[in-house]
Amino acid sequence: MTFAEGTFTIEPKSIKGATVVLGKGLIANGAEQTQTVEKVLLDGKELPADSYTVADNTATAHGIYTLTVTGKGNYTDSITWTYVIAPAKAEDAPGEDITIGSGKVKVDVQSEGAVPPIDLLTDKAELLAMLVNSGDITADELVQIANGASVDIVLTVKEPNVSDEVKTAMAQAAKGYTIGQYLDISLFKYMTVNGNRQPGAALHTTKNALPISVVVPDALINTNSAVNRNYCIVRCHEGAIAVLDAAFDVANKTLTFKTDRFSVYAIAYKDTAVPSSGSNPGSNNSSNGSETKKNEVVAPTPAPTPASTSKPSTITAMPQTGDTSNPTLYVVLLVVSLLGLAVVFVYKRTNNK
Repeated sequence: MTFAEGTFTIEPKSIKGATVVLGKGLIANGAEQTQTVEKVLLDGKELPADSYTVADNTATAHGIYTLTVTGKGNYTDSITWTYVIAPAKAEDAPGEDITIGSGKVKVDVQSEGAVPPIDLLTDKAELLAMLVNSGDITADELVQIANGASVDIVLTVKEPNVSDEVKTAMAQAAKGYTIGQYLDISLFKYMTVNGNRQPGAALHTTKNALPISVVVPDALINTNSAVNRNYCIVRCHEGAIAVLDAAFDVANKTLTFKTDRFSVYAIAYKDTAVPSSGSNPGSNNSSNGSETKKNEVVAPTPAPTPASTSKPSTITAMPQTGDTSNPTLYVVLLVVSLLGLAVVFVYKRTNNK
């Protein structure tokens, strides 16, 4: 075999036709954000991170943007790739569905069988933001939506198949509450790409608790005026049982609670006797023929006058007779009259002698 001398040159390989895998999805939060690139694939192989640069990947407002990946070293040329900053507020996503490019995000509630109606009270944009932040909807799926795909977030409620063991455990956790009805509440994500609906992905947990309302069946509504009925929600998720507070709306007959786990639930209730409206002790009882009436103000007892520190006086006040004249004048007149009579008596006796 003969080898000819020469120069062997390796030409940089073009990255045109490469596929970009994006990092964490972005949600509009009022600040500038950077869309990261997790990896670049060329002919099915991942390019070294130092063989390309990424530009034009920062933005602030929700919308659809384009970044640029440029090859370097052994790679050349550039490609552009779409990325999305999803809306996070209701005012940024008006209408029944969330529109991103030519695709949509839909939120739906579905019931199966003889179960009470249920509703998801979270705004659809807030729910989308939560699922993007938790990674349940990826940045690449947001790009698919922008390019025409759709995603359905579906809350479902149906009758569960609950074992006797779980029923016993849930009843014990309820602590005095009676289990009224069991429910299977689940959350699913369905992607439809190029007209093909993919199998549903169960979302067993969410990053934050979602407010949910469920209509209480008529059979569980209290009609006895002699008792008060309180409700709670009992949840069994992956063997862990929790009792959740629930607010009952009398007018709409609904229970509202928050949860971040989706599996088996139960509506539970407890009745307590209505306190009697007995009279206030002593408030309507007569005392010495007198009665304190409702809304009547009783004058306070005057405070006792502090005792004097001087020696008590020995003068006794004269009884009042109703005469307001000075009594000393009468005493003087009486004495003068007696003296006059004495003078007359002495004078007469002298003359008789």
